[in-house]
Amino acid sequence: METAPPVSKRFIPQRHLEKVLGQSAIDATLSGREFQKNFAILPELTLRILEGGRKLFGTLILIQRVDAIFKFHETGPDREQNLDSRLPIRLDELETMLDNAEDATKFHDAQYKFLSPILQKDKSHHVFNERVILPFIACMTMTSGGFGEIQVVTLCPWNQQLVSLNLDGKVRRLSPPTTDLFMSLILYIGSCHPKEDISKEH
Repeated sequence: METAPPVSKRFIPQRHLEKVLGQSAIDATLSGREFQKNFAILPELTLRILEGGRKLFGTLILIQRVDAIFKFHETGPDREQNLDSRLPIRLDELETMLDNAEDATKFHDAQYKFLSPILQKDKSHHVFNERVILPFIACMTMTSGGFGEIQVVTLCPWNQQLVSLNLDGKVRRLSPPTTDLFMSLILYIGSCHPKEDISKEH
């Protein structure tokens, strides 16, 4: 029986994030009265989010600490640095940045919803942090034994470069072929339509 991943394993694909957090959405989020004291830097900050800060900004939205984006913008070794390149951020650093242990824990957990890797067709060995959410949108156990389980997984098509897709999401050409030893899992490429968008993922 095919099942969806648990809530703790839900992730937000980059493609969806770019659609949800366009310039108009960022402007609207930062238009509150509480942000007007920083009015002068809003254009620069908005551009920085658009060019490489959506994941960090989205995480702050999820934990309802949008105000902290200004501190992330103003601190760090390099103001030209891509904001998202700082992720994942250690818990001790977050406690300093957010001045609140509970919010720091929330951010530390939520940031991984935006860090699901793009699986590529290179044959290098990958070891993922246990907190990393793999881009599986469904899985089904085929068989199990003393050494584990064999599962069929459905990948989010936009978080993989294992096969080429038509615009409708169907497989056009396998590359590499399924006979390649790299294909240690049986992969079915399905459509990725998360039921909850960023505005509902609380």
